[in-house]
Amino acid sequence: MYIVVLKDNNRVIKQGYTAFKGLSDNVVQIEVESIPKVNKGQYLTYKDGEFTVNEIKYTEIEKKQAYEKMVESLVRGKYSVADELAILRQRNTKIEEFNTYFTFVENAKQIAKSKIYG
Repeated sequence: MYIVVLKDNNRVIKQGYTAFKGLSDNVVQIEVESIPKVNKGQYLTYKDGEFTVNEIKYTEIEKKQAYEKMVESLVRGKYSVADELAILRQRNTKIEEFNTYFTFVENAKQIAKSKIYG
């Protein structure tokens, strides 16, 4: 197996079973026997023959954006924008429907919060 590592920070940027061609001066190609598994939110560095699994650190702005995007995605999975507007418009006449919607959105927010903020 081969990895391609950035010289300035030792970050692994490519991996594969065949050698890479046309690499730039700021990278080095290294043959290795195996590569550790990396989960979502992690990346590898390689220095002195050793791999290190690192956690990606997000800024508070990035976390907030990811949270908002996840909440929206969860809500859109069940309610379209038109559905939401109709429910909100009729919240005083279709109280049970509004309460179901409201509970769903609050649960989506809790799910997103636990995934993004831990």
